[in-house]
Amino acid sequence: MIAKAVENGFQFEREKTGMKLPESYFTSILYLYKAIGGNQIKPSVHIYKNLLLRKYDPSERILSLLMGICGNAKDISLTNEVWKALDRCGCTVHLRSYVPFIETQLNMNALNEAVATLLGLVHLIPKGSLHNDSSWVIIDSLVGKIIAKTIDMNRNNTGTGGRESREGVDDAEASEIVQQLIHFYRQLEMPVGAGVQKMLMEKLQEISGWDCCETEIQARYCDSCGDQLESIELCDEEQSTLSDALDEYLREQGEAITEIISMKKKVKSIPKFDICVDGLNVGRFAAETYTPSRLHVLSNDLEKMGLNFLIFIREHVKKHADARNKAFLQKLEDEGRLVVCRDHSLDDILFLSAAIQHHPKVYIISNDHFRDHNHNIQQYSGGDLFQRWCTGHVIKFSVLKQQKRNAFFRRPDKHTKEECEGGVTPSKRFELLWPPQSHRIVQRNELAFHLPTHDNKWLCLIPPESNLS
Repeated sequence: MIAKAVENGFQFEREKTGMKLPESYFTSILYLYKAIGGNQIKPSVHIYKNLLLRKYDPSERILSLLMGICGNAKDISLTNEVWKALDRCGCTVHLRSYVPFIETQLNMNALNEAVATLLGLVHLIPKGSLHNDSSWVIIDSLVGKIIAKTIDMNRNNTGTGGRESREGVDDAEASEIVQQLIHFYRQLEMPVGAGVQKMLMEKLQEISGWDCCETEIQARYCDSCGDQLESIELCDEEQSTLSDALDEYLREQGEAITEIISMKKKVKSIPKFDICVDGLNVGRFAAETYTPSRLHVLSNDLEKMGLNFLIFIREHVKKHADARNKAFLQKLEDEGRLVVCRDHSLDDILFLSAAIQHHPKVYIISNDHFRDHNHNIQQYSGGDLFQRWCTGHVIKFSVLKQQKRNAFFRRPDKHTKEECEGGVTPSKRFELLWPPQSHRIVQRNELAFHLPTHDNKWLCLIPPESNLS
């Protein structure tokens, strides 16, 4: 009776008055259906399908809610109907809309279908999503549920008397699903979250032959299995492709060709250097006003570490510096260790582009995440390599408090840069966090899979007989 009243109400508003009831009206009715349950669920789906056939504007929100109601009722065929309606109406489907669909498949023990649905989401998720991104949270939750279901169905595979259960998966099938999920993380270039990490550590060994443990990566070698991990460094061809992408991006952003060529000539003419310093970021980071004296302190620190450096600043930094700092900046410029960029130029990408082309092994000291640039550069061929290059070459820093200034100095290659992943080099006033040497994405190596985690650790997953498929 309720279903008929709703349908008549919508039809009256649409056909008699030329108006349609607000989306919130139908949403409220759906919540009522959800509370009542039972035989009201199917009519609610059919009502909305009929409204769509009458050219009622489709709503991704309502269709998602319908999917959730069907999922809670464990009605996979009805969930599929709603799913097809989403697709047929051309709704812009948010990742969250897939959650009730996959959960319904898992509730009905349609494990392979759930895995296939999840793997089909690759195109909806930006590569390298951070652990606080909503898409990352959703995916990690779904992967955790699929792993839990896989382990549960593998445990139930053998019934009493050794007979196979109709709703179980054998060890080979379970192993294949685990490897598919690992490859999924690889495609997305995402770390695994806390929930999946805990489940793998505690439950994976229940699938015959698998082993999982936390591990340390020292100079690209796994302490647990001895595998050598992939280097984060780009090959020559990748370097060239990325350089072209940066040039194209700079031109599209309005940087004059002469400006790009001029910057590259300046950088090329300077003898080999180890470090580029983002002078604007160093002087401004976590400070109320620009602090040029930091460049003086940092340059002294780098000299004591035996590192050759090149500092990039904008014109206004030099113009507004006091007499002491202005003299210091002029001295650096005379020595060929300072490059002054125009105030309104894309100075960070200009010097990065020049550095990548002429000094590809150089490191950058900056706390800038280059997020806007990274998003825009992704649109160009080869631009997807930019984030990887930054991950392997940008040195983060923190400004130490007064009482911590009397630290020691060591060359980074004799301290943490070569000895461990992302090591810390203390200095007089700056603490430098060196980037990792290994590519922090899921890797399939000789003996094991290696998965980076949300908390900057690694998991070593050894499959049965190290048979990597």
